[in-house]
Amino acid sequence: MLRKGVAEFIVGDERITGHAGDIIIAPANVPHRYLNIVDAPLEMICIHPEDTISQQPA
Repeated sequence: MLRKGVAEFIVGDERITGHAGDIIIAPANVPHRYLNIVDAPLEMICIHPEDTISQQPA
């Protein structure tokens, strides 16, 4: 959930622009990432239902 700011989310092959108050859901095992696309702080709450997270550099 975006609390503040604007971000572009890439979920699989889809690009989604999220604004404060939006909830973006990425299905399990689908590569995803986000970018802060404005010159302002980005604040998010991320919920991960799994006990492990796999991260790779963008």
